[in-house]
Amino acid sequence: MPPSPLIMDAISGTRFAGRVKEDLSMEPKRGWVGTDLGKFRACDGTYQLYSYDELPPLDESLFSGAYEWLGTPADEPMAITTGVQLAPVEVVVSLNGETNDDLMDEWDRRYKREQELLAQAPAQHPVVLAELVSSLTELGFTLPAAFTTFLGNEKLLSGVSSCTCCTWDIPAKPSPSPLADGAYLVRFMRDSQDLLFWYLHLDQENPPFVVVSSFNFETAADLDPEEALDQLWFCGPEFEEFLYRFWIENEIWFATNEEKKLTPTQLAYVEHYPKKKKKKKKKKHK
Repeated sequence: MPPSPLIMDAISGTRFAGRVKEDLSMEPKRGWVGTDLGKFRACDGTYQLYSYDELPPLDESLFSGAYEWLGTPADEPMAITTGVQLAPVEVVVSLNGETNDDLMDEWDRRYKREQELLAQAPAQHPVVLAELVSSLTELGFTLPAAFTTFLGNEKLLSGVSSCTCCTWDIPAKPSPSPLADGAYLVRFMRDSQDLLFWYLHLDQENPPFVVVSSFNFETAADLDPEEALDQLWFCGPEFEEFLYRFWIENEIWFATNEEKKLTPTQLAYVEHYPKKKKKKKKKKHK
């Protein structure tokens, strides 16, 4: 299967550099797949790939694993029930938003059916988070506390909105990573139309970091490593830092599109981007 043209690599040749040792078999490119931020940052389609190194800096002191920036956590964690597994659909989309009408109809049908099945899931459905933890334990891995805290807490989950209707979605088992032998990917979020998938990358030599891909590695296990790497981007050195950026960018998107006043925190984020100069009107000569 040829690589999806979903994302044009705007930072081609920019290799991974960050809090990761140089012992991965392959290195992911760095990039942030996001949306527009109103007048502060343009976007050529539903998503655009932005240079990771040109994103606004974040205050790392915020990331304690308690998610204070989202408000008070819920007292009781939520049981994460298994997601509905549907047959994959090959996706061909470009950044300018062009797509096949029949494929869009299929996406809509699949998404509606998925929501119907999830709504019918009984309360005693197996807890996938526990299954995932068990699977990783057998492989010698432990999920970061910040990861399990967030995905096991209903209030925290509901506190992060997505302007493209992304959903939280974890599997019972991890998928092998194309970056190194013995490394794994744990999916935790997917675009509503399966355009993009976000993963926590786990290997024995490095702290867990976040990557995004247009491939669902759970159903695309036979991908050529180079092909898989072509559609894989490093997008966060740790889960909470990634989540904060995802959260604040979506909050800014909603605020700007609903013409609401930005909060001081949101303003501080967008002030990183240069202001567009207003064109001076030429004076008419009498």
